[in-house]
Amino acid sequence: MSTGTIFITASDADFKVANRFLLYIRDWEHDSGDSFHIKLNKTHEGFDVNGDNTVTEAGSLNAENFTNDWRGASLSDVEAWMLEATKRDPTGDPSLWIAFNDKGLEQKTCILAQRRMREDDYDLDPAPTFDFNKMRIAWEELYEPWCNLEIANMDFQDYAGESPDEEGWWEYDSSITDDLSEEKRKLRDDALKKLEEEGKA
Repeated sequence: MSTGTIFITASDADFKVANRFLLYIRDWEHDSGDSFHIKLNKTHEGFDVNGDNTVTEAGSLNAENFTNDWRGASLSDVEAWMLEATKRDPTGDPSLWIAFNDKGLEQKTCILAQRRMREDDYDLDPAPTFDFNKMRIAWEELYEPWCNLEIANMDFQDYAGESPDEEGWWEYDSSITDDLSEEKRKLRDDALKKLEEEGKA
C-alpha cells in the first residue's frame, strides 16, 4: 500500500501536535503501524506521485526537524501544488492526500481529498468543475476511509449520504466507519501518554 501524504497548514500546529495527529490516524485495529508521510517542504523534487515516500513515524518529530513550510497555507495552495505534481510526473496521479488546517486543530479533524475524475459528474447540474473531492473527518476515523479510497475498494459516495456541493465538499457519514475496540483504544491512549511523558506530544 502507498504512503499517505499529509499537509499540515494549521498556524499553531507544532511538532507535538503533529506527533499526536500521527498517533491518532494510525491503523490501531489491525496494528499495521504508521502509514503516512508529512510533507514539510514545497519542493516537488523527490516527491513520489505513486505514494512511495518515507513514512513519518509518530514521535519522530521534534523542534529541530519540524520545519514546516506549509504552515499558514490555504487549501487552494495545497490543491495547486498537487495538480502541479501530477503534471511533473506522468507515471502516476497523486490523487489522494490529507490536509490538517486551523479548523482541524480546533476540532481534531482533518480533510481527506481525492482527485475527481473528469467523467464523475455525480448527476450534478450544471456539471462540476472542481478538481478534488473533499470531506472533513475526525482524526480517529481517518484511517479506514483513507485505506479504502487508496486501494479503490470504495469511493467518496460510499462515505457520504448526499452529493458534493459546487466546491467538491461531501458530508462525511461517521456511522459507516467502525469504532475502535476498547482494547485498541487503550493501546492508543497508552502510546499517547508515553509520548506526552517524553515531551513529544
